[in-house]
Amino acid sequence: MLHIESAQILRGTTPLFSIARYSLSAGELHILSAPNGAGKSSFAAAVMGHPDYELTGTMLLDGQNLHGVVLDERARLGLFVSYQQPLAIPGLSVRTYFLEVCRARGILFDTESAFELSLAAALARVGLERSTMDRGLYEGFSGGERKRLELAHLSILKPRCIILDEVDSGLDEEGIASVESIICEQKAAGAALLVITHNAALLRSAAERVWTIHDQQLVER
Repeated sequence: MLHIESAQILRGTTPLFSIARYSLSAGELHILSAPNGAGKSSFAAAVMGHPDYELTGTMLLDGQNLHGVVLDERARLGLFVSYQQPLAIPGLSVRTYFLEVCRARGILFDTESAFELSLAAALARVGLERSTMDRGLYEGFSGGERKRLELAHLSILKPRCIILDEVDSGLDEEGIASVESIICEQKAAGAALLVITHNAALLRSAAERVWTIHDQQLVER
């Protein structure tokens, strides 16, 4: 699924850490836990194609070279990254946002009612009210609500390769249990998942591999 080899993560021209070899297969769950500032979020951003970051070396998704593939095309290929602090966009409703994202991904619904039922179910799955779809995108959302809405993407878009950046941060015990359940469902459905977290115990029993960043190297624990 996702294969990285002989690579380096850079922010601008500043090297952050290097990757000798990293492979994430369909149906696998990996955990990445490392101190603040080690480069965890930078890794997620570089894989997704954020213009402020670069990942040198080999980077393949299902055998396709991702170098030169822009961010939105990577999303269409089935790559999804949730961010710690998604930006609020006043005036853009959650409903309109998800509708346009679905259209861009070629996910079509027979009727507007069918789309709304699907979105309402995705919101309910992560503990958000149906009325959330009428709110401005992330506008006035608490930290926990932001994390939950990020997770709602998984039910709607069904990405094949998922990187979740501290999706458990700011959630109570019930919220964390919900996160773990959703992640395990995605894994069982065949998605490849990398979960970035400060909680080394999160999903430890369900993960095939656990990674950290030590001495500016991505290494397995």
